[in-house]
Amino acid sequence: MKIFNPIYIVAIVTAFFLWKFSQSFTQDSVLFYGFAENKETEINLDHAVQVDKILVTPGEFVKKGQLLIEVSQTDFVYDIDKERNNIDELKIEESLWQTEIDGKISILNTKHQTELTEIQDEIKEILAEKKYQESLFIDLETIKPKDRKINYDPLQEKINKLQGEKNRLTTLYQAELANLNQQKSNSKNPFLQKVKSIEHEISRNETRLKKLSLIAPTDGLIGNVHCKEAENITSFKTLITFYEPNPSLVKGFVHEDLIMEVNLNDNLSVRSTKSGQFHCKGIVSGLGSRIVEIPERLRKNPELKTYGREVLIEIPTENDFLQKEKVVIEFVNSKRISDGSTKVENRKNLAKQPISE
Repeated sequence: MKIFNPIYIVAIVTAFFLWKFSQSFTQDSVLFYGFAENKETEINLDHAVQVDKILVTPGEFVKKGQLLIEVSQTDFVYDIDKERNNIDELKIEESLWQTEIDGKISILNTKHQTELTEIQDEIKEILAEKKYQESLFIDLETIKPKDRKINYDPLQEKINKLQGEKNRLTTLYQAELANLNQQKSNSKNPFLQKVKSIEHEISRNETRLKKLSLIAPTDGLIGNVHCKEAENITSFKTLITFYEPNPSLVKGFVHEDLIMEVNLNDNLSVRSTKSGQFHCKGIVSGLGSRIVEIPERLRKNPELKTYGREVLIEIPTENDFLQKEKVVIEFVNSKRISDGSTKVENRKNLAKQPISE
């Protein structure tokens, strides 16, 4: 009678669990590699400038608003000085013009007062003569008071004419004075608009000068400095490359045999190859429109060329990844909907949402 060897039972059980483990690993996981990418900004100016002083170095962390490079634009400074000299000349001319009008007003006042005084003196003489003539009737007792009145009094007529002349001269004086005062007002000032126009141009040039200084747009890291001190830089040439402090994007490359496993808006796990403690969740935001060669650094065998599809994954900025750090991207099928019809529909829409290669 043969005795059953228990080793066979152990071998069968072990083989079964190994098979289950391999099935779980091969069917439920998609794993590929990528780079952590910081958002890059190229800082330039829309005017040609000269670099005076570089205040930062590549890799340095800077705060928002921190001065990065001091530059100058001699043309702006020259224009501002020239325009300020023009304003000074205009203000001198305006002062002379105001003095001239004030002189005309003074002459007008003097003339008017002189004319009024002459007329008033003449009226006084006529009144004195009239009073003298009236005094002659007092000694004539034979003439009754009611008979002393006469229908026409030439002296009174002269007085009335002189009063009318006073009124006419006063009206004319007031009109001329109002005209001169109107000329002094801002609306008629021929120099005021010129000064305002030049001051506006000065303000524009001063604003341009302020914009010439390069400051950090946000907290971040200095990438490359593309200039040196005393160098003349043309407009729109990149002066500094600026990076956000933490990566906000992962660029991965999934093997061409697995491209059907990754779709837009899929949730993925991103972790560092150096430490499992550095990890976060990401979401697929873009897929490449063609098959490309996978970078050597991301291949399992660097000597063997492999091909795949580029995948862009958005990650939270609160992470511990370094710029260009190699990361592992993993997706477990059991944690997402794997409906085949959805994959086909997503595959049809890939051409509508490509990313640039």
